[in-house]
Amino acid sequence: MTGRISQRVILLLALLLLGPGGCSLNPVSQKPEVVFISEEDEVAAGEEASALVAEAMGLVEDPKLVAYVSSIGERVAAYAPRQTLSYRFAIVDLDEPNAFALPGGWIYVSRGILALANSEDELANVLAHEVVHVAARHHAQRHARATGVGILALPGLLAGAIIPGLAGDLVAAPFALAGAGVLAGYSRDQERESDKVGQQMAAQAGYDPAGLGSFLASLERDTTLRVEEPGIPTWLDSHPSTAGRAQDSEARAAGLAFTHKAGVADSREGFLRRVDGVMVGENPAEGVFQGQRFLHPDIGLTLVFPEGWETVNSRASVGAFSEQGDPQVVLHHAGKGDDPREAASLFFEEVSRQTRIDVARLDSLEVNGLPAVRGQAVAAARRGTVSLDLTWIGLGGSIYQIVGVVSKGYTDAHRATFGAVVDSFRKLSSAERASIQEQRLRLREAQPGEDLASFGARTGNAWSPEQTAVANALQVGAPLPESPPLKVALKQPYRGTR
Repeated sequence: MTGRISQRVILLLALLLLGPGGCSLNPVSQKPEVVFISEEDEVAAGEEASALVAEAMGLVEDPKLVAYVSSIGERVAAYAPRQTLSYRFAIVDLDEPNAFALPGGWIYVSRGILALANSEDELANVLAHEVVHVAARHHAQRHARATGVGILALPGLLAGAIIPGLAGDLVAAPFALAGAGVLAGYSRDQERESDKVGQQMAAQAGYDPAGLGSFLASLERDTTLRVEEPGIPTWLDSHPSTAGRAQDSEARAAGLAFTHKAGVADSREGFLRRVDGVMVGENPAEGVFQGQRFLHPDIGLTLVFPEGWETVNSRASVGAFSEQGDPQVVLHHAGKGDDPREAASLFFEEVSRQTRIDVARLDSLEVNGLPAVRGQAVAAARRGTVSLDLTWIGLGGSIYQIVGVVSKGYTDAHRATFGAVVDSFRKLSSAERASIQEQRLRLREAQPGEDLASFGARTGNAWSPEQTAVANALQVGAPLPESPPLKVALKQPYRGTR
């Protein structure tokens, strides 16, 4: 929870529908196609969208790791069918294995991709695959399905659909999550084209094209393990899979001649050393949940959401919604300042420019020693009205806003429920902060005779044997290799943002 998610990216994608029309040869397929956007506008759209990706998802800011990924990407992109673009590479702060591209040349992989890959050949094939999506202008071809940068609408989303303008953005913020990170779902034909041409590019760059098949096999296994986490996006959500896609890639690789060239890392172990230390699991920098209690170690705050409500955390906000999706409650950073009443006045002034809002009351109070104001309001919505329970609290030179939302029938019970959330807001204690842990990928060598369970117990591995097997492209019952070292996930105290 670090800032507001901008929805302008959806407008950016409209550029794919605009601009001068024309007909040209697709640089990948070499077939004539109608072009709805100039390359200049395509690059401009990608540039602005890249800033929104950084805002909505966050980027991994490890210079050595980013430089490593970029070196691999630039090596395969040198063989892209479309050389009029500047291809750039970045790592998004997502645990789920995902990769995507923006029009104009921005290519992203998640830190989850790095944790799942087991060789530089695999990573090179993934990057080449995404480069082909850009080179072949697959985004423009699929413009009718473009819906924004991975926006996942959860069942609890009410306010954004009924409150226009700023008010709707503020209330709906936590329920529009930066998820899959793709501009549009790809068709199976586009996937096959990206697989085929991407493998050819990888081979030309001196990488084993079989790396795509082995990575897809690991990805299928990883996705199967994540089926109990509904709504969690992976590469396969936006890149349609078929039962035989990994096998197709393996068969295609067997027919591709290539001369293996030394990688940026000199070996598989060298690759593993490069990804050693990558964060796995949730990033505590966005805050963590311990049951219904939310703790943010860097901001230094905590509060408790209603028991039994579904909790949601994003870079924009954190919140919870009841089983029916109504009511909801949201916490977000409202801006710098130390006067909650001034922040409330600015909010009502801004909202009143866009929709009718009637303030029923606005009371000054203290919340665990912190200055606050709390009130109720009724806002005009697209369909009737919506009741808002609004609180502003000052902490550490910033104002935080807690918004309770009821689409109809605001009652004393709702006021009490939202009031309990407000009353739980306080500074994070030193002991609570110390309780927050992060997980990092580390390398450990197996000992003779160990299986995954005993190896995990000895090393303190936080992954289950099944997770460890998938991460290392092993079978659960197979003998463990003594070299190279195996990937594990080790817990350590959260060290904070740098």
